[in-house]
Amino acid sequence: MRVTVLVLATLFLINGTLHAGAPVAPPGATFFDNFSSGSLDTSKWTASNWGAPGGGTFVPSYLDFSSGMLRIKVTQTYNSSGGITSVGGELQSKNALGFGAYEWVIRASSTSSTPTGSGVAVSGQISSGFVFVNKSQTEIDSPEIEGQNPGTLWWTTWAGLTTKQSTSSQAAFAPEAGFHSYKCVWTSTSIKFYVDGVLVSTHTGVVPQTPALAMINHWGTNSTGWGGLATPNITRYMFVRSFSFIPLSQLSTNPPPPPPGNPAPTVTSIAPGSGPLSGGTAVTITGTGFLSGARVSLGGTGGDERGGKQQHQDHGDDGGACGWRGERRGHQHGWPKWNFAERLHIRSRDRRLHCLRTR
Repeated sequence: MRVTVLVLATLFLINGTLHAGAPVAPPGATFFDNFSSGSLDTSKWTASNWGAPGGGTFVPSYLDFSSGMLRIKVTQTYNSSGGITSVGGELQSKNALGFGAYEWVIRASSTSSTPTGSGVAVSGQISSGFVFVNKSQTEIDSPEIEGQNPGTLWWTTWAGLTTKQSTSSQAAFAPEAGFHSYKCVWTSTSIKFYVDGVLVSTHTGVVPQTPALAMINHWGTNSTGWGGLATPNITRYMFVRSFSFIPLSQLSTNPPPPPPGNPAPTVTSIAPGSGPLSGGTAVTITGTGFLSGARVSLGGTGGDERGGKQQHQDHGDDGGACGWRGERRGHQHGWPKWNFAERLHIRSRDRRLHCLRTR
């Protein structure tokens, strides 16, 4: 009897941990969308249908929801005069929001047309989650990610067109290669910016005060500076897994989760896909972000089984990452060596347990 490991289900990195399935609203959120309904929720959002920065346009048809999330396309082509025509997409919330925590889970612009496919960043676009109203009376870029410098995250706050504060941070990952959480916490005196739950920048010099719209956009550029020169005839895609807003009044009773441990790796393939129940088959796992000393186990049936089966201890340091399987902190669970090839467990150097469902 042979057990086949099926292709990995769609997986998403949120706050440093890979998850399967649609995310849910965080505690205290008054605005949330995981874009999983298959179409735009027009009670929450307006799709832009007008000019974009840099001389391009936004069109609603470049928004797609068929992958169970939001996908925003950008195209760049030569026009009849030899110039560049850029087309992208944008969403803005129906209602203005105020002080609080704004969080976008995004895979930045790449050439991949699927959420987990292989793709690269190319010059000539900006992907961003931000807050905006009335010609930058309030604008909070959280962050903006350029096509030609995708590893640099730009955090900018505006209080009018001429008053701004801008900082940048270098991502410890490739933003175009996978999903990450980008968050700003806006109060009357400061704006704090987080990546995967880790504070990376704080602004106190320019803090706008006017309630504003939550926005998401992906638009084309053709500049030797901002965004980079255009890359004609190469379609690129930005994916948005979710957006949430928690009012400031709710943050004291629903504090953000603690910073995660080492981010989970990205798994692209497992070979071979099957093996005997007796075990002993060498398995090659291909991907990125693996740490030296990480432990990997295949399979899992849950429960507190012993009887000579291989076991590992869930110390609770994963914050309940295996909770969907019925375990609790401090509970042991075991599995035969490749009996039920149901899950892939990866424990990184900081002992954080990542559980990836494979069927």
